Amino acid sequence: MTFMMFIFAIASLFAIFMWNQFEDSVNSLPNETIKPYVKEQISELGNKVLWADKLFVFTYFCLLVGFLISAVSSPVDRPEYFIIYFIILLVICLVAMFMSNTWNYLLEQPNFLSIADDLKFTTYFMSYYPIFTLLVGFAGGALFYTRRKGTNEGVQGFE
Repeated sequence: MTFMMFIFAIASLFAIFMWNQFEDSVNSLPNETIKPYVKEQISELGNKVLWADKLFVFTYFCLLVGFLISAVSSPVDRPEYFIIYFIILLVICLVAMFMSNTWNYLLEQPNFLSIADDLKFTTYFMSYYPIFTLLVGFAGGALFYTRRKGTNEGVQGFE
């Protein structure tokens, strides 16, 4: 989930950057080369490129729900797995710190300054990525390791 959301955010950033470059190039052409109504249509399509921020929210929410459902539906009886889970969570949070710093470094570049305003949720989320990762990891761990096998009576598949 961590890598996928980072790649999604980077892809959104570069897609909007490339679209802005394309739109600026088209707008710089003289009206004899390209009609003004085509330029207006391209500008209107530029607003639709911003769907990536909304899709980022939707994708994160779906992955979060899937993670929490799988954590609730698979109880663990062996407590030593919690130590392994915790170590993996710390490594993932460390990787999330690198990803967050990479995102903030990219947004400080002159080419991407205006795009940060367009991707409001993605920018906020990626700025606090390690914290979100740690909180979701703790919630998933709490759901995963606090349930016992015997509490699922009547549910098929848990024997």
